[in-house]
Amino acid sequence: MWTSDQRKHFSKFLAITAKLYDKTLDFDVCQMIVDDLVDLDYDSCMDALLRFRKDQKNKTWPRAADIRNLVSPTLDSDTKGKLAASRVIESVSKFGYTNPEEAKNYIGELGWKAVQRFGGWQYICENLGLSIQISTFQAQIRDVAIATDKAGHIGMQDTPIGITAPKETPQLSGGLQKVDPMKLIGVKSE
Repeated sequence: MWTSDQRKHFSKFLAITAKLYDKTLDFDVCQMIVDDLVDLDYDSCMDALLRFRKDQKNKTWPRAADIRNLVSPTLDSDTKGKLAASRVIESVSKFGYTNPEEAKNYIGELGWKAVQRFGGWQYICENLGLSIQISTFQAQIRDVAIATDKAGHIGMQDTPIGITAPKETPQLSGGLQKVDPMKLIGVKSE
């Protein structure tokens, strides 16, 4: 937990930093950002704020999520999927189908879940490059790893996927009326 002086100092430094990006932060906004960061180390947050300010890629003022990511970086699902896919492809030749445990340890849990969804380690090793085209497989395993990671974030990693129920459509009162198409275009029918 930060001291009162640390909270004030960080808020002031944050407000000054925001001015570099032509943004004036209200006291309440600064306090909200500080509240979102107090579980992290104060010195690490100050360092992150300085690094943010010096990075030319940053075009807007730093938000709490930006600072948190600099203090405790995490990989996004797309990056995880790419890394998992490359490790699966690499592991086929590195370990072969006779060493599934070594491959599993090297690939990691996310990539291994994707391997299981594609028929398992032995199947992939025996068919990659033959009936499974390598570049297509790499893209597919990447996409499955990304989807698996995203599903894991919402607690649905191993949940069977159902079909979304359609929204109810309003019913016309009195039923449908028969319409003479000729009347619609202005021709009298007999």
